Amino acid sequence: SADGGGGMFNNHSSSPLIKNCIFKNNTTVYYGGAIENGDNSNAQIINSLFYGNSALWGAAFYNKANSISEIINCTIVNNSDAYDAIIANANSNISIKNTLIFGNSASSINNISSIPNISYSLIEGLTDTNNGNINATGITTDDIFIDFDNENYSIKGDSPVTNLGSNSAYTDAGGSLENDVDLVKNSRLFSYTIDIGAYEAQTNCSSITTWNGSTWSN
Repeated sequence: SADGGGGMFNNHSSSPLIKNCIFKNNTTVYYGGAIENGDNSNAQIINSLFYGNSALWGAAFYNKANSISEIINCTIVNNSDAYDAIIANANSNISIKNTLIFGNSASSINNISSIPNISYSLIEGLTDTNNGNINATGITTDDIFIDFDNENYSIKGDSPVTNLGSNSAYTDAGGSLENDVDLVKNSRLFSYTIDIGAYEAQTNCSSITTWNGSTWSN
């Protein structure tokens, strides 16, 4: 718990690289439940999970004061915000790629003097399909996640984010499709195209039928 940046506060032109991390149950009195970026900081967040975080403004992120943030292959779910949005941007530049923002208890993004660059992402409340983004209309948490209610945010094999990320967005940020793993240590690339979010589905099917010696599971 803090006044700002409950999990991390980046300031004074800092340039942190955050990869394969989980920001869980952080809270602030005011800004940035998980992370606050300010004063020309330049944060790059890759393959990370944000859930259970809360704040008055920006439950997951609060970006301000000419900060530059790049969010790549992150899953941002089940966060709560009292007044603003899950990601709040004020006089900042933010790039969101291959990222899943869904199932939170506030609007996804709010911008003041900021124009985010969003591509190959599924963001609840957004319908624009430019730059590889997915229209979120009609999609539910049950369509996406293995078990949202019990905090299993791995994605289903036939989820609407499977195989719909951008390989180049990940590799351009320094990621390796051949060597990297997701948050549960599975290969970061299962098929030919990376999945959206911090988890890689290990099948392209909605279910797997198995034989126990006498009957099939499905």
